[in-house]
Amino acid sequence: MISKPDLKAVMPYTLTRLSRPPGSVMCAARYLFRRVQAFALSLILAVGPVLAPQSQHLLGEAQAQGSSTILPRIGDPSGSDLSPSNERRIGEAIVRQMTSQGEVIEDWEIREYFARLAAPLVATDPAQGFVFDFLPIRDMAINAFALPGGYIGVNAGLLLAAQSESEVASVLAHEIGHVTQRHMSRMVAKSKQVSVTAIAGLILAALAAASNPQAAAGVALFGDSLAQDQMLAFSRDAEREADRVGFDMLSQAGFEVGGMLQFFVRLQQAYKLVDVGLPVYVRSHPLTSERISDVQSRLMLIRYKQRVDSVDFALVRAKLRALVPKSDNVMRSNPSLLSDEHKRSTLAYFNRQVGDKDMSQRVESWYGLALAKRQMEDYVGARAALAQARKRLPSGHAMLDAEAIQLESSTGQNAQALTLVEAALKQYPAQRHFVHLKAKALVKSDPEAAVNFLDDQLKLYRSDKDLWSLLSEVHFSQNRELLGHRAQAEAYAAHGLWMPAMEQLRIAQRQVRNDYYNGSQIDSRLKEFERNYRADQQAKL
Repeated sequence: MISKPDLKAVMPYTLTRLSRPPGSVMCAARYLFRRVQAFALSLILAVGPVLAPQSQHLLGEAQAQGSSTILPRIGDPSGSDLSPSNERRIGEAIVRQMTSQGEVIEDWEIREYFARLAAPLVATDPAQGFVFDFLPIRDMAINAFALPGGYIGVNAGLLLAAQSESEVASVLAHEIGHVTQRHMSRMVAKSKQVSVTAIAGLILAALAAASNPQAAAGVALFGDSLAQDQMLAFSRDAEREADRVGFDMLSQAGFEVGGMLQFFVRLQQAYKLVDVGLPVYVRSHPLTSERISDVQSRLMLIRYKQRVDSVDFALVRAKLRALVPKSDNVMRSNPSLLSDEHKRSTLAYFNRQVGDKDMSQRVESWYGLALAKRQMEDYVGARAALAQARKRLPSGHAMLDAEAIQLESSTGQNAQALTLVEAALKQYPAQRHFVHLKAKALVKSDPEAAVNFLDDQLKLYRSDKDLWSLLSEVHFSQNRELLGHRAQAEAYAAHGLWMPAMEQLRIAQRQVRNDYYNGSQIDSRLKEFERNYRADQQAKL
């Protein structure tokens, strides 16, 4: 019997986090430079902390008053050298590499929260006609960035630093502004004046600066000073336009615009030492103090809007605190596996929360404690903490229901977990997190029902790599190797790992024998994977 292949074993070691360089910084930089050169142009919009927004309405008033702070319009799509389809393709490749290294938090609850929070922004006029994907990033640095093709990454640290959903929305709006104004294409046109090596050096420095200024300084040596100055000047113009567009979207979407100012003040405090120490060529945005002054003057002309935060905001923050370590002590082979030190630290934090007179009345304190106790395999304590959370939110909540399902699964109560998830799917049919929880429960309790359920779901979500992996798992567990290899091939393909995907199909080919139907499907899919692989190789030239 051929065993199921390990997905992690074939993940390309391509985008190592610069805050954890192997050996010396320069050694890491040389290694990364060879890997990242193919994607250099696609990463230039990775940015530091979110910038101050400015609205088009206020811009008109500034023009009428003769203001010297008029923002440029540089994002004319007609001047673009990079098509939207190519932007998306490049963005997909980058996200696949980040995901393979554990940089993206693959948690459907958190991802769906970002999608719900961003929905009013995406519905505004400036964002029409664009596709967006919001990615939670496993990093405690206060940072966010836009990638080609509408991918927007938001670090866990930024969400924890923010004190309201309007503050987080201001970050998302700014990054959406980069996408809608096609700043990537403009940057590609500008980059023709400098070498790819210089661009790659600046990009790597900008990416590293969020977590490790020393690593950033080392990597930046790859770019010459003139090229860095040119790219920095262009980036500042792009940042100002993203401010303006983002401000318009934030106001139209009904968020509290004043939350920006509050966040910027906290941002200035958090980055005070970093702002002093960073070289100017890695600062692709105006100084925080300038942004604060700018937004203060503009807020005077905006009518105040109050927006109450959702319970989701508090619960997601608690979950991120449990999932993401403050330092780089995650296990490199599988970043989703947390160290015992982090688990103990998380438990101590939430124990302090529930011990505080005021915080003990908040649902997120007890929810976080339930997560922490489950991580420590204290299931009795986790159930007790979850019960306390439910008392403080008697109306119920999807995340509390999901945690109850996770607890039943963790203790082997698969039938009870399945009962709970069926009820949750009826109440929250649009949340895919429960689809994954149901699939996992079925795999453990009823393999044949799991296959039928996964087949139905994959007709709706064909690119869902997690569902393909579960389908492969259940097929292998039932000794259906041919179908197991086919499903595993699709899981690899969803990661963009064409070589291992093709290998899985070739193994399946050798097992087809006289099955014409399966054989023709495998042949057709293999040819498609080969075309995709060749296209990717050509794109890297």
